[in-house]
Amino acid sequence: MIDSKRGFLHTGRKNAGGGWLTEAEELLEITGYSVEWIRDPFGIIQGKRYEFLLDIQVEEDDEIYSPHGLTLRVIYLADGEVSKIVKYEFLEKGTGKYLDFDMVDEEYAEALAFCQAHYTEAEEN
Repeated sequence: MIDSKRGFLHTGRKNAGGGWLTEAEELLEITGYSVEWIRDPFGIIQGKRYEFLLDIQVEEDDEIYSPHGLTLRVIYLADGEVSKIVKYEFLEKGTGKYLDFDMVDEEYAEALAFCQAHYTEAEEN
């Protein structure tokens, strides 16, 4: 999105008033999570992948807000020294409805750090 007042590209979201979210408003508030190792019985995927379901809370004036709550589904790759988010998507709790929004850089970094800190909690049996 282009902010015509500032003339640069925004990757963030707007609040209900149409203004850009501030940096503090953009960060994820993770209220709960689960992590599960994704089994690869055929050994075709390099590294190990994990599915995170992060319960997140956003302000009511954030355009992604839902009264049902939000889940951020993250597929995380851990392969030796390489770790990254392979895929992510916002889902509405209760309905499972996909919400077409991107994370801003700070949110992405926060989600990545969270996954790096917690992926070892997954059962690998």
